[in-house]
Amino acid sequence: RASSVLRGPCARPVLGFSVGSWTELGGEEKRAFEARSSSLPWRWGPGAEMLLEREGERVEIRTDRLLLRSWRVGDEEALVRNLNHRSVWRNVGDSIPHPYGRANAEAFLANLAAHPEEDHLAIVSEGEPVGCVGIYRRKGLDRFTGELGYWLGPEHWGRGFATEAARALVAHGFETTELVRIEARVFAWNPGSCRVLEKAGFLREGLKRKAVFKDGEFVDEFLYARLRGE
Repeated sequence: RASSVLRGPCARPVLGFSVGSWTELGGEEKRAFEARSSSLPWRWGPGAEMLLEREGERVEIRTDRLLLRSWRVGDEEALVRNLNHRSVWRNVGDSIPHPYGRANAEAFLANLAAHPEEDHLAIVSEGEPVGCVGIYRRKGLDRFTGELGYWLGPEHWGRGFATEAARALVAHGFETTELVRIEARVFAWNPGSCRVLEKAGFLREGLKRKAVFKDGEFVDEFLYARLRGE
């Protein structure tokens, strides 16, 4: 199943790599990022093209088949169509309700409009959003670690979209920030998401026993990670 635990995208603020969200960093860290970003190439990986509009803090990433872009008004029906499934809900954070209706989609988009630094990216195929992906940047001692999360509507599973989106966003995250480590957590009952992460270059680092409570039961959780340069 193409979803990670999603304590990040579409479940809480994500993507610590938009330019405006770096205010939490110290002066030296911020200067290092600015120096790095001023010389970024417009192409950073095979089959992918990155467009960064700094003033509007808009990130668009194009892959061979997908566009990763900001959610916007007009995406409500796509959100409901792809999120209103128990099979998706079982693998995401509890801040995503089930059932998921139009009012939930409208509230989500209104929250993004009020907090544009929360860059949840829509996974778009053939002009229609089919899922969501993002990286939550941690703070404090963990500020060089990000957490990847994603989901896809069930009718789009099995087509490699989650792997393609994860690869592109992780490459973008390492290229445009000072992140050293990107993690992802997956419920043990979700082997499909484990395969997505492994294909995207993540290594399984451990198993957390009965780490989460979801759908009325305690669930083991796998921890995956990928380091800069891997």
